[in-house]
Amino acid sequence: TAQPESRTLLFGIVLMVTGMAVLNGMDAISKFLTADHSGIQVAWARYTFHLVPLVLFAGPARVKRMVRTADLRGQVLRSAALALSAVCIILAFALMPLADAIAVSFIAPLLIVALSARYLGERVGVHRWIAVLVGFGGMLVLVWPSGDVFEPGTLLALAAALFWAVGMMMTRHVRGDDPWSTLFYTAFIGTALISLAVPFFWTTPSMTGWALMLAMGLLGGIAHTFIIHAFRHAGASVLAPFNYTLLLWAVFYGWLLFGDLPGQRVMIGAAIIVAAGLYAWHRERLK
Repeated sequence: TAQPESRTLLFGIVLMVTGMAVLNGMDAISKFLTADHSGIQVAWARYTFHLVPLVLFAGPARVKRMVRTADLRGQVLRSAALALSAVCIILAFALMPLADAIAVSFIAPLLIVALSARYLGERVGVHRWIAVLVGFGGMLVLVWPSGDVFEPGTLLALAAALFWAVGMMMTRHVRGDDPWSTLFYTAFIGTALISLAVPFFWTTPSMTGWALMLAMGLLGGIAHTFIIHAFRHAGASVLAPFNYTLLLWAVFYGWLLFGDLPGQRVMIGAAIIVAAGLYAWHRERLK
């Protein structure tokens, strides 16, 4: 009995790691597109070309089911926070190496711990508070290149992490909805909100640009599909640490496509943040 169970867990882990690889491939395309297009337009394409295939694939009957929600306000607030996170991280990609931006954004799980204590009234013990403080220390190591912590790229990556943490907190409020409804509202609200701003930042893409935008949206949908199926084969407590493989993929894509390799300071700061995040996850698992 143990052998099939271990195979199922291993399959879930493989799906999760693959999902992270595909997700970071989408991030790499986002960074590539920011050379010729504004981050607002890239974020719009990221959501639009995620929404359109989702609707076409689902069909009218299933879309009608996905629209149903018991918490419309929660879905809108959650999706708006995640859309702002996407805009901020894509703007950060234009200003700093891919791995650096991803490493800074890894402060998000620790922000969730801090915000949960303040706004959800959850009890956070001393061990997890220590993990939060250590993680913030790692972030300072990472974002302090030459005494100037207030560089635009790092501030945008931090804003992305904050909005992501808010979005994840709101996920708890909509957990009663069908996951596919949540996925639909994420794509729909993100597309609708960014569409209001994109005319002011529009640059007509070339055929290659359109193809990359389409690929970016499709990769986002594929990544989420991998991740959704990963959770069908393994529990959240098993899969949580493998979120951090995103940094390894960011280093790989950054080197392969942009010739960027993170410096020693970045790797030390990232290692501290990851260690703090894993320790907070460990304490949550014990709880």
